Amino acid sequence: MKSLHTTDESFAGSTVTAEPPARPSSLATLAHAGVRKTRQFRISVAQWGLKQTLYWAAFGCLRPNRFLIFEHFPGRDTARRPVPGVVYEIWDARRLAAWRKRHEGLRPEFFRDEIDGVRLCAVALMDGNVAGFIWIYREDDTSRLFGLQPNEAELNHGTVLEEHRGKGLFWSVLSFASSWLTSQGYDRVYAGVHSLNTPSMAAFQRAGFRAIGTVLHFGPYRPQYQPQSKPR
Repeated sequence: MKSLHTTDESFAGSTVTAEPPARPSSLATLAHAGVRKTRQFRISVAQWGLKQTLYWAAFGCLRPNRFLIFEHFPGRDTARRPVPGVVYEIWDARRLAAWRKRHEGLRPEFFRDEIDGVRLCAVALMDGNVAGFIWIYREDDTSRLFGLQPNEAELNHGTVLEEHRGKGLFWSVLSFASSWLTSQGYDRVYAGVHSLNTPSMAAFQRAGFRAIGTVLHFGPYRPQYQPQSKPR
């Protein structure tokens, strides 16, 4: 298990400590798959309202959805410099949950700990408040797109608050998270981005990610990415 006691000196700010997660049992994983959509629906209704929730539910279930699979390649990162005035940190889910209690109308991405059980995220702070973030999935977390191994991680379900968009925060927090994971001994950092999400794809590419494959989801057919080989 990788230690979480570290600071990436190439970015401002510092990390915080999180307890090592317990590996879920097979039964717990199956149960999670059955209730995940219910949790997501409940949270989305609370944050977005019923009409918008039903729209996105139909978008996700009633049409094919193609995801581009990205992998981070150190040395291809063109966005290593942090954005001035921004502090980058690693938070555990409990700290983000405490921050959420003081804010209303947040996007469902902020609640992936309640939906998926993911326990760690990278945040970009401006004036002490979260301006953008990305969840960090590891071997013990349930990923919809990857069967993560001990040396692998995934960045998924991130966003930047609307008032802070256009400042380069998203690619910079992706770069910070990838750099931190590399410093922790993770050999591979993956991401899955919907093929229609052009801004996110550009941000991942700017942060040193390269497309390595695709996964197609349609209704209940939701396979994970199965790499044939992993050349560096």
